[in-house]
Formats: sequence, C-alpha cells, structure tokens
Amino acid sequence: MFTSVFPIKDFREMSQLEFVDYSIGNWECKCGNLKGLHHLRATCRNCGASVVTNPYQTGDVICHSAARSTRTRRRFCNKCGDPVAMQLKYDVNECQERGMTYSAPLKVTIRLTIYDKDPDSGAKTIRDIKEQGRFLRRHSADDRNGTFIINWYRTRHRQPVAPFARGFL
Repeated sequence: MFTSVFPIKDFREMSQLEFVDYSIGNWECKCGNLKGLHHLRATCRNCGASVVTNPYQTGDVICHSAARSTRTRRRFCNKCGDPVAMQLKYDVNECQERGMTYSAPLKVTIRLTIYDKDPDSGAKTIRDIKEQGRFLRRHSADDRNGTFIINWYRTRHRQPVAPFARGFL
C-alpha cells in the first residue's frame, strides 16, 4: 500500500516525501537486549538476500531469490536466553479484562528530500535529507487461535488465514 502512494512531490518538484520502511509491533527479546527483526533474518551465502528464519528450527532455509538452501544458526539472547519476538503491552486476557483491543503499533519511516534548483542551468541538487520514524496507528492483532479481540469482544476473522508460529515472521 505504501509504495503505491509514495513518493509524494510538491507541484514545483522541489521537495519529495518517500516511504522507507514500516514495522508492526516492538520486536525484542524478553530482557530488551536484542531489538529488531534483523535478528530473525539470515543472509544467503549465494546471492546475499535476506532470508526469514525460525529461531526454534535448526538446519537449512531455502532462499527464494537464489533457489538454494542456506545454513542458519540459532540466535538467542545471551542474557535472557530467548529469541526476538513481538512484545505487546497487554496480553489477550488483560485486553479482555480492561475492555481494550488486542493490538500492535504500526510505525513507518519516511524520508523528506529538499532540492535546490540552479537558476542558470535548471539542474536540481539535494539541499537536505531528513528521515524519521513515526507512529501511524495501532493495528489489530490476532491471538493463537486466529481470533481478534476488539474492545474486549472476541471475533473470528471469516477469511482463511495462514497460521504462523508465535514469534516467527
């Protein structure tokens, strides 16, 4: 969705707003020592692409870019011994008790580029680049059974959903 909207340019094309990245949830180990989804990725030794790994499985992972297998190693925190997983402020039961929606934050990173235009040649040069991560909204999350908790009420998603292991992305 973001790539279909961006880049956004002003009418004189002297500034441009670009989409860089997004993240859903806060991904870290229990103690907070390891942060970020890159701890759940491996680099393909054949093509250099980023490959999604499961910290609970050992062995090879198939790289879809190179169509070959890549050896992965388990990445667990040295302090708490847990892998990186999505950390939510409240669990399913707490959301039901408090009448809240079980959700995760959706954050986007955008880049603003401002140009200067040479009056003689008309060539554009970059004057300034600013990149910033912003909170966009809270995104409803489902529990282990594929159930969404919205304002304490349990509702089941009616379309087929592929099940994923908890903490695996």
